[in-house]
Amino acid sequence: MGKLGVLAWDAGRLNFISRLCLEQEYIVKEECMQCINAAYEMTKEVYTNWKDYAYSYVLGRTLSMGTTNMIGLAEDLLTDTKSPWTYNITKINIIKIIYIFFNKFIYTIQFLV
Repeated sequence: MGKLGVLAWDAGRLNFISRLCLEQEYIVKEECMQCINAAYEMTKEVYTNWKDYAYSYVLGRTLSMGTTNMIGLAEDLLTDTKSPWTYNITKINIIKIIYIFFNKFIYTIQFLV
């Protein structure tokens, strides 16, 4: 694993906040997609596997919110055979789909707790 930064967290937050803004009608779908595309562009060449992406996301969340409660979810996404994160990829070329899945999953969990 290379240097572990927080770019995955930053990109995930950009996606999450833009989706929330769309749901509240602060922005339109085209503006939301611009944000999602920007998040994709930020990360597409940086990560070569899901493990590095997951650790970057967890580190960013830990630094931002002071909690490590995401590590279990990240480990599940990395090991569950139904998770797209178990696909063998050389570049993260489906990251837009994962952003949407991951953020909706987190959003749902927050309201279930």
